[in-house]
Amino acid sequence: MDKKRIAVLLADDTLIAREGWKKILETADDMEVVGEAVSAQETPRKVLELAPDVLLMDLKWFGDPSAGWIAIKEIKASHPKVKVIAITAYEDLIPRARSAGADAALTKTFTREDLLSLIREISSRD
Repeated sequence: MDKKRIAVLLADDTLIAREGWKKILETADDMEVVGEAVSAQETPRKVLELAPDVLLMDLKWFGDPSAGWIAIKEIKASHPKVKVIAITAYEDLIPRARSAGADAALTKTFTREDLLSLIREISSRD
């Protein structure tokens, strides 16, 4: 019996971050990257199109520290079942992301195991 793979959408304004996350996820046979978003504004549309289980969402986009949490708020309002992991280099942005509806948050100093474990954990929550 095949277990359903966790569908993950990657959303970050930098190619290096998206490629790095993708490389980490490719090492897990229970996850698959279903797409990428390159702007905070396009992320809600990508969530609608691709129906991911989990969204990895950068918080600061092209210098705008509010872009990530604004998109999270919109996504959680229209797709409350999508689990959102906010990822940022700026710890001070995490409280706003959580209040916008992020299910979890990581600073960009996470390890491979931190990321994979968190994705598994939050995707199993109801």
